Amino acid sequence: MVFCDEEKLQKLNDFIHPKVIQKMAEAVDLKKEEKYIILDVPIPVQGFIHLSDFIITVIADEDIRIKRCMEKSNMTEEQVKQRIDVQMKNAEYIKLANRIIVNNESRLKLEEAIDKIDFHDLTKKRIGFYAGSFDPFTNGHLDILKKACSYYDKVILGIGVNVDKNVRIKQREEMKLGIEQTLKEEKIENVQVMMYEGLTVNTAIKYGAVELVRGVRSHEEYERESLVRKNNENPDRILEYLKSKNLPMERISTRTSYKNFLSNKGTRRN
Repeated sequence: MVFCDEEKLQKLNDFIHPKVIQKMAEAVDLKKEEKYIILDVPIPVQGFIHLSDFIITVIADEDIRIKRCMEKSNMTEEQVKQRIDVQMKNAEYIKLANRIIVNNESRLKLEEAIDKIDFHDLTKKRIGFYAGSFDPFTNGHLDILKKACSYYDKVILGIGVNVDKNVRIKQREEMKLGIEQTLKEEKIENVQVMMYEGLTVNTAIKYGAVELVRGVRSHEEYERESLVRKNNENPDRILEYLKSKNLPMERISTRTSYKNFLSNKGTRRN
């Protein structure tokens, strides 16, 4: 069995992959007038990637994959694991993906996830918006940015005005130059650094971002970010909350998020 012998497996792949890639390239060329061409590829080797404009990765947890494989074949658990051990890991597949589907549930759930994909939307550049004061720009920020860059076609890093931090324009410009220099040293090319004022969600929409990039360090931060997401979807929720509490304006204005919201008149772009 070649899966137990790394050298034999490599020889087999070197023999088979070029022939399969050639056949697929010929098939794609014959269908080039079609609006969409879908390639079902189990192993995204370089030749397959070059044929594709967008990659949708379907992944599942290893224990589920083993169970499914054993149910539809006569292989033992050990034999299945031998095959999985020589395959790419989920993390490697995710790095290549423009979209990710987690297939841990039923076939029906998988079909529902596929139905939700807007194939017309796949032709658009996927942009993420990473906002913060970045004072200072830390290794933690850089780590989040690197992960975002592997997921989005482009990431906009927005240095925003924080009403609780008295940061002069010159300091923000120096921050921007410092971050750009760090990105150059790290050879990160798909990031645009900019300064902005106003609500983050408005700026993200203005620049065509599809999602906000956030770093979460605890359950409490996750809960707070979930609330921010809901407020971005319906900003009237904040005004309703403030009215229900019947709080004096001076108390409301001590919260950064409320300050930003009220200073921008609680509006967002549709």
